[in-house]
Amino acid sequence: MRRDAKRVAEWDIERIIPCHGDVIEEGGAEAWASAYQWYLQGDSGSGFVRQLIDLTMFMRIVRWIFLM
Repeated sequence: MRRDAKRVAEWDIERIIPCHGDVIEEGGAEAWASAYQWYLQGDSGSGFVRQLIDLTMFMRIVRWIFLM
């Protein structure tokens, strides 16, 4: 999603016509950047990496409990 949001952010967007809600007639690029801010500027760590770190921490805790 991040790759696609960044690609669209490079376009010269003037109007956004959503499937629902109001049509944005002017300032489409700013609206896009605001709506997809997390994807454009957010944490770049992948979900897999986060899951692996969480699993590692879980295993450390379990090991600590059972070795007590």
